[in-house]
Amino acid sequence: MRNLLLLVFSLFLSTVCFAKTGTLTPADDLTKKEFKQVIAHCEENLPKFWSALTSVRNQGVNVRFTKIKKGGPGAAAGTDRMRLSSFFLTNDLPQYPEDRLIIILYHEFGHILFNRDTPQAQRNRVKNEFAAFSYSLIVAKKFAEAGDYG
Repeated sequence: MRNLLLLVFSLFLSTVCFAKTGTLTPADDLTKKEFKQVIAHCEENLPKFWSALTSVRNQGVNVRFTKIKKGGPGAAAGTDRMRLSSFFLTNDLPQYPEDRLIIILYHEFGHILFNRDTPQAQRNRVKNEFAAFSYSLIVAKKFAEAGDYG
């Protein structure tokens, strides 16, 4: 339990200390028009998600939108890159409501925080996944404590 608390604290500290604003860009498979449509859709129809995405970007994460559906709604890489599928964001999918998309976003951010906090030689898939899952649970708990139940 103590190790988990240390991990959570260090992940939180990493978010506070990393202040550069990340970019928001289209992948090569999205036209500029499609990219603008995704942005507009998120801003208008997914306001809580958009706010969470802005918060993640403010922690120095570069987010790229793509049409790719394979592998799910998102993926993280390295210490500052995330891919989000426009398909999951712009289609009204009952299995992916806004609150679930937010938790997925924070799960991917958890991977990035783990990578920022852990030397590359010490990273492994199991620890990385555990850290990302733990971070998304912490965020979900904060939302619930603030009265946001979905």
